[in-house]
Amino acid sequence: MAFGAKVVDKRPLFGRSRKKNGGAVRLGTRITDSDGEIKTLLTPAGKAAKYVAEISNNMCCTNDGEVKFGKNGKPKRLTGKQKAYRAGYLDARKDNAKVYNHNNK
Repeated sequence: MAFGAKVVDKRPLFGRSRKKNGGAVRLGTRITDSDGEIKTLLTPAGKAAKYVAEISNNMCCTNDGEVKFGKNGKPKRLTGKQKAYRAGYLDARKDNAKVYNHNNK
């Protein structure tokens, strides 16, 4: 998004919850600016879903869920450090959920 470009359109992105009820979860927002550029901004739940998909497929993905390709035209694989970061992010979310649930029984 260029400096000074105005947001023209906002559309929410929803996915399914992994819980028993399977309700809709807001994963992010797709934004269109006055220059016609489209960006996807993820919520923490959307970021976690993206990381789960990346770890399970061992490939880098865009915020839209498309596979990223390297300069050689092959799909970009996750490095060990990238996997560790994503796993740590997911573990931190689990820890925070446990603390919240414990404090708000």
